[in-house]
Amino acid sequence: ASVLIGDGAVIEDGVEVVGNVVIGPGCHIGCGVLLDECILWDQVQISEKARLQGCILGTGCQVGSHSQLGEGIVIGAGCQVDPGQCLGQADKIIQV
Repeated sequence: ASVLIGDGAVIEDGVEVVGNVVIGPGCHIGCGVLLDECILWDQVQISEKARLQGCILGTGCQVGSHSQLGEGIVIGAGCQVDPGQCLGQADKIIQV
């Protein structure tokens, strides 16, 4: 497994990283977050205790605290996931 972290990324205490993960430049990962096989483009903000597994998040996405994103989720650039939201496998959120 490998982890790539871009310049200026902030990773708070208690973050768990599993498998291959890419964290783009300027991302902010809150405390207690789980990242499992994820790709985060630039400036992604993930609030505390969120759980992401097998996801791709576009530039500038925001994920609220205690959210759960399942395998195959794709979140388009600039989109927001509200706190506590649970998204199942292969859901896609795009900005229109």
